Amino acid sequence: MDQLSEILEHPLYQQHRKAIDDCEKDRYFCGHDTQHFLDVARIGYIYVLEHHLPISKAVVYAYAFLHDIGRDVEYNGGEAHDLASLKIAKLILKTSSYTEKDQALILSAIGQHRDGSQGDSDTFEGLMYRADKQSRACYQCEAEAACHWAKHKKNMTIEV
Repeated sequence: MDQLSEILEHPLYQQHRKAIDDCEKDRYFCGHDTQHFLDVARIGYIYVLEHHLPISKAVVYAYAFLHDIGRDVEYNGGEAHDLASLKIAKLILKTSSYTEKDQALILSAIGQHRDGSQGDSDTFEGLMYRADKQSRACYQCEAEAACHWAKHKKNMTIEV
């Protein structure tokens, strides 16, 4: 089994994915589904390649599929999703074949994925922050005007 499959097939991952889907079934704003995770992963991996970081595709994809896994906790009145995602991801990664170094990097990026100060950083954390924001097509979203995201976080252009 490859490393991403270890995450996707983990019972805790599946439990939270289902709960997120249930919470977002009538959501007007953009969601936190597999398409979002794939978009973040693909953009993130392009950034890693462009910046010549020695980080594997498996690490980027792990980050992408875990960074919002605590959304249901926040929706149900719990803690902020970045903190919840960090706790859930730690439990999932603990049983995976990712090295301790890779787990630490993934968890660091998850913990900082809402930290706007990462926006200009060329670290893995900064690149994943940008990949998350760039994955959203705010420039063509019908809900953009009502969206609670700060204007500077919205992706209002296509960057090439």
